[in-house]
Amino acid sequence: MGEITSGEALWEWLLQHEGQSFYTKKGLEFTYYIKGGELFASRRERSITRSTFEYALRRLRERPQEVIGPKSLNVYGAPYVYALLCAALEAEEDNLSDSSPMLSPHRGAKITEKSPMKTDEKSP
Repeated sequence: MGEITSGEALWEWLLQHEGQSFYTKKGLEFTYYIKGGELFASRRERSITRSTFEYALRRLRERPQEVIGPKSLNVYGAPYVYALLCAALEAEEDNLSDSSPMLSPHRGAKITEKSPMKTDEKSP
């Protein structure tokens, strides 16, 4: 799948990962299934709508500095929406860095310090 730039792309990602385990920010495991335009998380009785995910993605893309955790999304089912958004965007970042390492130079890079060359040593 390409970049997750739209609610449609996010929903497609969610459909592809239905039934897998995910974790909330507090470490609670959950799975989900989708029926129509609704997502049912295993730890919730009520569904979370597709439009909720679209709103959360839009908010995250437009004002990333304001989204610092689930509550800052200000949506129903925020812990699950936040966890799934993070997983989808992390997967997107992994896909982008695999195809173009220059987009994410910090991923997988090891930082090593070079020892300074002494001025009295001659190079070979």
